[in-house]
Amino acid sequence: MDVEQGNQDAQAQTQDAQVQAQEPAPGIDAVASVTHEPLKFREGVALDDRTRQAFQDLYDGKVSHQQFLDGFFDRIVEVDRENRQRAAVKAEDQAKAWKAEMASDEEFGGVRLDATVEAANRAVKHCSPDGSLGAVLKEHGLERNPAVLRAFARIGLGLQEDRSGDIGSVSPEQAFLERMYGPQK
Repeated sequence: MDVEQGNQDAQAQTQDAQVQAQEPAPGIDAVASVTHEPLKFREGVALDDRTRQAFQDLYDGKVSHQQFLDGFFDRIVEVDRENRQRAAVKAEDQAKAWKAEMASDEEFGGVRLDATVEAANRAVKHCSPDGSLGAVLKEHGLERNPAVLRAFARIGLGLQEDRSGDIGSVSPEQAFLERMYGPQK
């Protein structure tokens, strides 16, 4: 009987030690480690491995809420920085491609490129004397888009031709409209 009682006492002590090991130390904001199924996210939620592991650690009680939030916000800042760097590289590549496209354009590029840009700038200023159109084009990265440059260059060249003609008989706007749409009746 003494052997059986000793085994029961040892089992009870082992169980008490396991319970104490699961309890957090005083003053620590930690949850007792409990074995869970793997954390499942809604269908369509795409997380990288580091973010998924951070959520799993919180779910499993391996980190406090504050530790999780600190790490999570650090990751948000890191991902934002990575996205901005990728966007900057993409914008630079796009600008190089547009520059090459305009340089090879037979009508507006090559030796005419500076005059094209000047005519486009003149048209943008004419269409928006307060500069708001130019600001919007620049904000969205379109000020050097070949299609935008060609369109505004045509307008700018039309404005230049209007000034060289007989301005006294027809307004510049009327001359431009006639050239675009034919004589008005």
